[in-house]
Amino acid sequence: MAESDNVLTKLHDLLVYLVPQLNRFPRDQKFVLGDRIETKLLAVQESCLRAYYGREKRPHLIEANLGLEVTRHLIRLAHALRYFSNHTYGVVSGMVDVVGRMIGGWLKSVSGTTGAPSSTRLSDVADRKSRAQRGASSGPTAGAPSFTRLGVGQAVSQDL
Repeated sequence: MAESDNVLTKLHDLLVYLVPQLNRFPRDQKFVLGDRIETKLLAVQESCLRAYYGREKRPHLIEANLGLEVTRHLIRLAHALRYFSNHTYGVVSGMVDVVGRMIGGWLKSVSGTTGAPSSTRLSDVADRKSRAQRGASSGPTAGAPSFTRLGVGQAVSQDL
């Protein structure tokens, strides 16, 4: 265990644990899937280092987050192919999850957002509904329910 519990030391701990596990892959996959997992994790570590020491943190953190997500899928594939035992997969996926949460929290703090964008908050939806009821409903869409986008596949009707 490292002295400090920041994302860089967690990534270091993950690499120290994972590299010997990757060396146990079958020879034909050690240099394909194993190398890919290791390379992706090293790229995530590099992106985090760039964010730690650079001025523009957000682009590097987004890159690290995407690289970690690709790594998650590669690790899941390795487990499905039985290159990792269930125990090793549990340990590795837990460590990757911790790193992902740390990168996500860092990204959230850099972005300065504490919740959903103001245009999708339910209080704003209620304000728009009351404004619409006061006389803004005229035209071809009068009487039709209107929706506000909340995210992928989610919408809230303003005519509740």
